[in-house]
Amino acid sequence: VSTQSTGSSVAFQIKMQVTLLLLLLATLTLVSCHTNMISINGNRNCVRKFPNNSPIEDLNSNLMKCYGASSPAPSRCSFNEGQTVTLKWYHNDGEAVAASHKGPITVYLAEASSNGNGAAWFKIAERGYSNGKWAVDELNAAKGNWRVKIPEGLKPGNYIMRTELLALHSAQTRGGAQFYVGCADITVTGNGKASCSPKVAIPGGQWVRNADDSSVKLSIYWPPVTSYKIPGPRVATCSA
Repeated sequence: VSTQSTGSSVAFQIKMQVTLLLLLLATLTLVSCHTNMISINGNRNCVRKFPNNSPIEDLNSNLMKCYGASSPAPSRCSFNEGQTVTLKWYHNDGEAVAASHKGPITVYLAEASSNGNGAAWFKIAERGYSNGKWAVDELNAAKGNWRVKIPEGLKPGNYIMRTELLALHSAQTRGGAQFYVGCADITVTGNGKASCSPKVAIPGGQWVRNADDSSVKLSIYWPPVTSYKIPGPRVATCSA
């Protein structure tokens, strides 16, 4: 019994040391390893100008909408309904975002006439945690390229695209989740007649309930993650 007890104690100490090391690494990368979504299909002119590449941590901040970029971009990117486009995130030449900044990636649209105000945002894509990998792991493996499909049948018009990369490396502390938000102005073309739902306000309780929501307050180090609920509503259903 004594031998088993000693073995368990050693194993626990090793686990705690590993956890502390990972937390230290996350802290060391906290300042220098931020990111932005910089282009769609290689076009930077339709991405709204962002003030810097720092994260947003206040869930109630209006910066969550478009990181304060309320003015439209210099031009709009035009895509057909049902088209797959490639978003590009950039941190440095080696990665899209620091490897420690693990977490989900989601993409929303809102009709441009709403300016993103009120319950205007519908989710068109999300990726969280699957088979031991986070969306951020996949993003870095793809060198910052992220493919997203414009909903098939979506009615033509002008839209705001909102991208959300959520880094959870410090999320074990309340308020420690880091949101990297960007917006772009796009035009959807085609013969679609569909509207999409559900729509939510960002920020707002249907997007993230509060700072204790399990999607934004959790340890990704210990105990090991086995499942994860991505913030926000389900991916929208679009119908005429």
